[in-house]
Amino acid sequence: MKTQILTAACVTACLGATQATAQRFVVVNGQRLNGAQIQYLDQVSCTYVPDGRYWIDMRTGMLGV
Repeated sequence: MKTQILTAACVTACLGATQATAQRFVVVNGQRLNGAQIQYLDQVSCTYVPDGRYWIDMRTGMLGV
């Protein structure tokens, strides 16, 4: 019974995280990012990237809002 409760809690937490990511709105260079791309961006930037529209020049590394 404890295993079933723990499994249900984990599934609920995972679904909640996925749903929260799906509701985010992050656009880079005119392309809206999907949930996996947003999670990756958060991970590599070591922070929570707020919803918004961003641009980046891949040649120079310059970026902005």
